[in-house]
Amino acid sequence: ATLENPEALDIYLYRAMCLKDMELYDKALEMLDFVAGISDEIAEIHVLKADVYQLEGRKNLAQEELQKAYRLKPELEPKEERVGK
Repeated sequence: ATLENPEALDIYLYRAMCLKDMELYDKALEMLDFVAGISDEIAEIHVLKADVYQLEGRKNLAQEELQKAYRLKPELEPKEERVGK
């Protein structure tokens, strides 16, 4: 599908999710980096990266990616974390 419609970034995100679910974390991160190279203004890229980093036990990187996602799309941040900010 990505060959027929290369500008459909959601298809690349779906591929990254599939790679993550197959525990191919390096490949998932490569795919997410590829999409970020096209448009780094998509919060979901950072949420998916955070998921991968969390699964790998890289909590600091996961938190950094979540913060990037929240800056791009504040409504993604859980409400209890926004209290007092």
